[in-house]
Amino acid sequence: MLQLTEAALISTSMEAILYGFCVLMYILTFWILHRNESTRCPKYALMSVTGTLLVLATGEMITNIIRICQGFLDVDPSNSLAYFMNVSSPTYLIKSCLFNAQTLVLDAVVIYRTWVVWQCELRIVLFSIFGWFGLFACSIGNNIALATASDHSGNVFATQTGRWIIAVYSMTLVTNLSATSLLAYRIWTVNQSITQWRTTDRLSPVLRVVIESGALYSLTIIAAIITFALKSPGVYVLLDMISPIISIVYNMIIIRVGLTSDRILGGSSASGAHESGSAPSSPRTERHARRSNGEGPVHLGWFRGSGGHEMKSLAVEITQYSETDGDTF
Repeated sequence: MLQLTEAALISTSMEAILYGFCVLMYILTFWILHRNESTRCPKYALMSVTGTLLVLATGEMITNIIRICQGFLDVDPSNSLAYFMNVSSPTYLIKSCLFNAQTLVLDAVVIYRTWVVWQCELRIVLFSIFGWFGLFACSIGNNIALATASDHSGNVFATQTGRWIIAVYSMTLVTNLSATSLLAYRIWTVNQSITQWRTTDRLSPVLRVVIESGALYSLTIIAAIITFALKSPGVYVLLDMISPIISIVYNMIIIRVGLTSDRILGGSSASGAHESGSAPSSPRTERHARRSNGEGPVHLGWFRGSGGHEMKSLAVEITQYSETDGDTF
């Protein structure tokens, strides 16, 4: 069976590998958002979020390195296991707070994207918002339980701390999964409604990356819940891996949408004027697509690619659009 000291070494090593990818994706995100800075407004909000997630991931990486040094170098070798089992130690509490902050930031961003895509309808994301506040409350309760676990400080699976940790994992899973599902469903419905007007499938790449990023995070959280329920030390490995994965998941959407937008627009610009059976190529026509269920046209903003095409940045708002009544078409 995996020992806790072994789990500490493996988790820090795995986190270091993923942290390297995290830094690389941050650099790519920075390049994506600033490559056309002369023609586009800088994405300060996006850079603030991605920078915050990187700082939090860096803080957890540094904390784990400190824990490894203290656990194997500063304390007596016979006490290394007891050191890593102590959930009330300052370094463990710092790790917990950093992890909770990352989950709160990521889930808030996913909820915001869903809210924008659903035309800023609060009732659509109300369940996810309640889930976010539940996650916030569970995070506070979790850290308080860890800090006051004097009688169970050597057992993270004890009822006093275990129920809060399971609650945190469950709340972030439900919140993120519900918001991501609503986001993916909305993009899919819009994509279906505009296919009759354009032969170029522009939203499918966005839909795929939203589903993939949500699945990556959700599967990792589910694995953490299962290993924790089994009281396996492997949960420490997964917990440390989640930290850089959160930043990777966030940057994944920005990078993949940014890298595919110019290619999609480049292909569609050459064939847009020769599409048979398509609507007239006026800007007004290209921005309107009538929903098949008769609810009225859908206005879509497109990315602004290097060729000047109007495609509003999906990295910022992920297919923001608004519906209008049929008489405005």
